[in-house]
Order: sequence, then C-alpha cells, then structure tokens
Amino acid sequence: MENLHGGSALLCVFALLGGAVACGSSGEDERADDPPASARCPVVTRAGGCRAAVPSEVVTIASGGLVLPAAGFPLAGGGFVAFGVRWGDARILRSTSARAWGFDAASALPWTAASAATGVTVGGKNVLYFVANTEGGASLNVAALDGDSLAAPARVALDGAEGIPAWPQAVGLADGRVLLAFVVPQTRVMVGADDGTGTRFHVAPLPLDEPDLRGVLAYVGVTARRSWVLTYQVADESWHFRSRVLLSHDDGLSWSRAQKISDDADVASPFALARADDGADLYYAKAATSQGKVTGITSTDQAIWRRALHEDGTLGPEQLVTSATMGRVTNPQARRLPNGRIALMIALERGRTAKDLGLVVLDGDAP
Repeated sequence: MENLHGGSALLCVFALLGGAVACGSSGEDERADDPPASARCPVVTRAGGCRAAVPSEVVTIASGGLVLPAAGFPLAGGGFVAFGVRWGDARILRSTSARAWGFDAASALPWTAASAATGVTVGGKNVLYFVANTEGGASLNVAALDGDSLAAPARVALDGAEGIPAWPQAVGLADGRVLLAFVVPQTRVMVGADDGTGTRFHVAPLPLDEPDLRGVLAYVGVTARRSWVLTYQVADESWHFRSRVLLSHDDGLSWSRAQKISDDADVASPFALARADDGADLYYAKAATSQGKVTGITSTDQAIWRRALHEDGTLGPEQLVTSATMGRVTNPQARRLPNGRIALMIALERGRTAKDLGLVVLDGDAP
C-alpha cells in the first residue's frame, strides 16, 4: 500500500514507531531526533519549535471507499496492526506494518460488519470488539489477537441492553476489566464494564442533559489516575455537531456534569487518551482555523485538535494537531506507543463517499 506522499513518510513514521529519527522538511524545521518526554507538542522540531503534523508525515493504511478508524495495536519489534471499517460494503479491514516498512494491502475480515469496531489492550492482551453478522446472527463479538492474527470470535452478552448495539467503543481498565459504551441510535447512550471475562457486560443508559440525541455517538477512555472518561457528540437540526465530556471518579457510580469540549461550532468525534502524567487528552475534529463562539462553519477544511482534560475536570488550551494543508481530516483515534509517542489514526476525506485511513505519529501530549 503506497503512502500519501512517497517513501519518506514511511521511513519517518515507522522509525518513530520503533525509535527516534529526524523527519519533516529540511533545515530548522527538521523533526527532532529525541524530543523530551515532557514535550507538549504534536511535532517537535530540531530547533526546539512546535508545529502540527503535515501531509508528508502521514502514511496510508487503507484506501478505496469510505474507511474509518476502528482500532490499532503496536506489535513486538516496532510494527503496528490497524483495523478500519469500510462502510460501502460493511467490511472490517486489517492491515499490518513491519518496522520501517509500509502497511500491507488491507484485507477484509470474513464477517459483514453491522456497525463499528473497537479495540482494547487489557491484561497484556490485545482484543477486538465488533458488531457483525456471525453464525448466530448480528451481535457484539470479541476476538483476541495473537500478533496480527485473530482468534475465532465469541459472542458478547450485554445485560441491561436490548437489540443490537450501535457504534461500540471500549477501553481497557487497570483492574483487567473492559469499559464499553455504545448507542441506541437517536435515543440513548449505554455504558458499563464487563465481569472480568470480556464476554459479559452489565450496561445501563447514561442520562444526558440534551434536548434530543440526534446523531449521537459516544466514546470511553480513562485518565492517568484511572478515572473514567465519557465523550459524546450530538447534532443540531442542521447536522452540525457539538461534543461534550463527563468524568467519573467512582467507576461509573456517578458522573460529572457534561461540559463543552470546544466553543467552536461543529466539533465531532471526541476521543480520549490517557496522558503520560495526569488526566487525559481529548482529540476531536473541527474547522482547521479556530473561530471562537460562532454559529456556523465557513471553511470546508477540518483538522484534528486536542486539549488536556485534568482530573478535576478543567480543560487545557486547544492545540492544533494536523495542519490545515491536509484538507479535511476526521475521526481521530489515538494510541500510546511503547516509546511514549502517540500513534494517531485518522480519516482523510477524498470525496463525499471516500475517506482514506491514515496514521501519523505525534511526539508528545497536549499542553
């Protein structure tokens, strides 16, 4: 699979997966070999500057159709296995990279996806959850990974839920359990943890202070101090999105009041990743140029932004993650790499019905 901008992006990204290397343009903007662990920057330059990621630092995981991120896992030896969902034919795609090489051509898993897929690392094991039509019909399923190979899937029981879950999102908890969220479209958000087996969850609706839940999607994460994070998006009548975040410090017994992630309009796909020090970073898509409190979007370009969510619920400053030169970028999914850097999977819009699945490696957390 070719990358977006030639071989240099492949060498840059996969050397970053496994170690340190200078990437980017020449001169003072060359990417730092070994930025400090405390760097609060998407890309640290050799001269000590800070900038957003640029197109030459993105590699393509899968293309052809509308492909959205599902899950990604670092592999032993510096490789990476990525999963995406191609919505045109409802298939889950898998693509693998070896260290310092590009991704293999994406292959489809043998099941028809009824909704999104998600993945967790828990108890030292990588696990994929997905809604698909398997032998017993459409349901939530789980399959463990051995490297990039999937074991036979098992059906997941959802106590407290009815019907087929939509858009599942999960995160591994420090005690070995899995936290899961999914939606009943336009109706409610369901959230709950498993019983330690990974195959049975107790879920309940999470009351949200919203007039309606048009276009609702929900995501879960954890903070560095093991608090639970739930983010969600809902749409107005014009299908412009707003995004909110809630925190729980008592394993879901109670939740903070939902707060806005950004004052800008059309803020979508909020995804939480535990910070290296404290709290979590929230990654989300909105207009490439911040416009403050506005009622509409004037630019068709959309970028990935992020900001810190601290343990007390306060938010840090917004930081641009992907340069406006990338065009329209959506659906961020961030994963921590063994070397502390961040693998950010994104969807790059190529047309009304086409999005490429890409990956860019970031140097540090948000400020």
